[in-house]
Amino acid sequence: MRLPARFGRSRNFFAVAFAGIFILTLAYVSLPSFTTQTFGQAALAHSDRHWNTLLLLWLGALVLMRGKQNSRRDWFWALPVTFVFVRS
Repeated sequence: MRLPARFGRSRNFFAVAFAGIFILTLAYVSLPSFTTQTFGQAALAHSDRHWNTLLLLWLGALVLMRGKQNSRRDWFWALPVTFVFVRS
């Protein structure tokens, strides 16, 4: 897929998407070494849960932002679904 030549109204969506990709990738790569060196092996499971929660919240934010781009759509359902998966 190609990116649009001009982002226009989708500029905030792409900014959040690219920031999330960058931050979550850095966090995922540094998670094992930082967690085990700083807090020990037992804390690795908790840090995985935190990373998964951030991933789900990022995806939920992207879905909500995409839904707001078209006034005929109401994608507010994404918020409760996101929190159901975060809770699990």
